[in-house]
Amino acid sequence: KRGIGSAPASREAPAAAAAPSAALEEQLASCKAAAGEASAKANSFDSRFKELSERLTSDLHKDVEEQESRVSKSLQQFVTEEMQKGLAERGAAAAAAPGAGQGE
Repeated sequence: KRGIGSAPASREAPAAAAAPSAALEEQLASCKAAAGEASAKANSFDSRFKELSERLTSDLHKDVEEQESRVSKSLQQFVTEEMQKGLAERGAAAAAAPGAGQGE
């Protein structure tokens, strides 16, 4: 009885061992494919992030330069107007001073 019962078991053992191995190979292939997809998505995200970051940085620099230009022009205009007011006030004060224009 032992010899008869042991023969079929020994034939089934390699087939049973091959089944888990094939399943593991299939899972491994699936994991590799998923890892490849995840890596591609990460690379795509990284390149889009870099592109957007560069665009935002460029836009920000442009905005800062425009603001600096506006502030500089405003400040220059303010200084010019204040200088003109000061000169006008000095001229009015000199004209109102006693003896102004009588030396001629």
